[in-house]
Amino acid sequence: MKIKNISYLLISILILSFTIYNLLLKTLLSEKLLWSVWSYSEWLINYPERYFVRRGLLGEFFIFLANGKPLFEIIQSFVFVNFITFIALVSIAFFLYGCKIRQYCLFLFSAFGFFNLVSYDISYHRKEIFALNLFLIFLIFNKYDSTKFINAFNIFYLFISTLIISLVHEGMTLMLFPFYLVVLKKYETSSNKNKLKFFYTTFTISLIVIVVINSGTEEISRLMFSNLHPEDQLILKDYSVDAIRAVGWTLKRALVLPIRILLSGNAFYWAFILFLMLCSIYIILFNNKFVEFKNFIVDFHKSHWYILISYSMFFIGWDWGRWFVVLFYLYIFTFLNLNFHSGYKYKSNSSLLLVFIYISVSLLTIIPECCLSWTDPKIFNFIEQFTGEIKINY
Repeated sequence: MKIKNISYLLISILILSFTIYNLLLKTLLSEKLLWSVWSYSEWLINYPERYFVRRGLLGEFFIFLANGKPLFEIIQSFVFVNFITFIALVSIAFFLYGCKIRQYCLFLFSAFGFFNLVSYDISYHRKEIFALNLFLIFLIFNKYDSTKFINAFNIFYLFISTLIISLVHEGMTLMLFPFYLVVLKKYETSSNKNKLKFFYTTFTISLIVIVVINSGTEEISRLMFSNLHPEDQLILKDYSVDAIRAVGWTLKRALVLPIRILLSGNAFYWAFILFLMLCSIYIILFNNKFVEFKNFIVDFHKSHWYILISYSMFFIGWDWGRWFVVLFYLYIFTFLNLNFHSGYKYKSNSSLLLVFIYISVSLLTIIPECCLSWTDPKIFNFIEQFTGEIKINY
């Protein structure tokens, strides 16, 4: 092994060690909640005396395990195990799809990498990590599906995992669905061309419609909260807004919140995060070959225009930081999959200055999970003279 590779390996091990230790301190070794109260409430969603579990599948499971006790320790354990699984699956996928230790090390330095996510409490405690784990398992199966039996198993897994994700967080189903379609191209044959995609698209859209139609109400939100263990209620008591109460939000409220981000000027900041996401993928995967990267990006979106469906989350959800983190992982692993099947070779010819700038900007950039400001844009004051009350105040 070359000295450079040994250095990259040692640096990677060091970053991973700090990340896992920090994760332990914030989950298993913590007696109080150190991460997001909103995220904690997301894991608590359940439907007492009801059978439909919109966003509540895991909550129902946790309550079953708790058997009348507080959910705090169970959820802390799950968040830890879920993110450790994510670290393992991401690492396995990187090397299975032909990346070098150098590419992996650059990924760890990214603003979207494990260290930043845990250090700044970004996404590691969210449901999207669970959804990304299921996506990564599908990609790993995809690498080894050389027989009809494994192919059939992988397709079966795809439909089951999509159903599970829909009952955990339907927004993640919407974001993952186009990237699944990209990977499904491998399964097309002359006899079933487009049939599998059509069937999967119909299945997924039907799930999303069913889940959306069965959205909650304020009454259900109050019932959920009142049925929580007193210790879990205590964690949420100082907050007027959380994921449980959001189950009862109207469609109008859900649509207005993203508009606030667009009209407040915060969208300019998010443009930087989008730029950083693309730069990170370029530095990690495309070896300082900008023209090749540009052509790849343009051709990818021309050939898979339906990827833009994933961006619809930015218009129906205001947690833009979370969506960019999800998109980063969806893009980078879909590109890894495509590069592998095209025989792309990763080399070590990046500019040292470019890498230095990339690492510096990445380490100094904290991606907010949600919003930069909750102040209503002043333009709303003018618009509502003609439309009536549209501002959402807390």
